[in-house]
Amino acid sequence: MSFGEPRWAPSSDGVGTLHVGVLRVVLHVPAARSLKDSRRVIVSLRDRIRSQFAVSFHEVPAGDRADRRVAVVTTAGSDARLVRSSLDQVRAMFESCDALVVSLDVDVFGWHPGDAWQRVARAGGMPGSEAADE
Repeated sequence: MSFGEPRWAPSSDGVGTLHVGVLRVVLHVPAARSLKDSRRVIVSLRDRIRSQFAVSFHEVPAGDRADRRVAVVTTAGSDARLVRSSLDQVRAMFESCDALVVSLDVDVFGWHPGDAWQRVARAGGMPGSEAADE
């Protein structure tokens, strides 16, 4: 969103743009000797994050390495700056936990009912998959 754009643009149904924030973190848990050990670190971090922020926390497969975990945190709101601020605070929690951050990606994007994401979701596909189906 540039500074010249309105912060809230109503769509045809009168609802403004929804800003969705996604934070993806790859963690290395050096003390983990098993998947259970690394999971214990992630569950503790997940519980602390979810108790302090209105976010969703998902752990996604990172292969079968006991010392490597991938977490995805998502949130949404009507103000992109507040969504980004929440994710920045969550990012700080990851950077101060018992695991080492291997990589970290953050994105905040606007979405409203007219976007291609919704049209594709109704059709049962993923964005960009239209070309693959041909």
